[in-house]
Amino acid sequence: MKNVIVGIDIGTTTISIVVVNNNTITKSFTISNDAWIRSSNSFDREQDPQTIINKVMNVIEEIQKEHIILSIGLTGQMHGILFVDKAGEPVSPLYTWQDEKSKQIIQDKNITFQVLYTLKQSNPEDANYCSVVTKLTYENKSFLFQIRGMNT
Repeated sequence: MKNVIVGIDIGTTTISIVVVNNNTITKSFTISNDAWIRSSNSFDREQDPQTIINKVMNVIEEIQKEHIILSIGLTGQMHGILFVDKAGEPVSPLYTWQDEKSKQIIQDKNITFQVLYTLKQSNPEDANYCSVVTKLTYENKSFLFQIRGMNT
């Protein structure tokens, strides 16, 4: 069995895999990522994280039948949100970058939401700390929010 490095790209529609040995691609393939959760709402674009995990684990198990995996590099889809518990287990669907729930809510309620500015390094002791100031307008009343956290 050969030692290999595996690259996996988990996209919204496909999962692409590349297997590399001695700087040479020995195998590459793409499988369907059919993890969509059916919804009657056209603006819902959610996926089942367990389906995605199962697909990726099946691919890894197949590769391990022929190779010794030394490392795995992962990339993923844009701007998705997945809520997890303290153990890292999913507690929500994966809200993909294509999900438009918030846009629908805003249109239905006559709400406007805008990011006014982002303050990077607002905490001089931590170069990764950032602060985002947003403005929410609802029923002609405006509210300013400052959200602070780590810029990962």
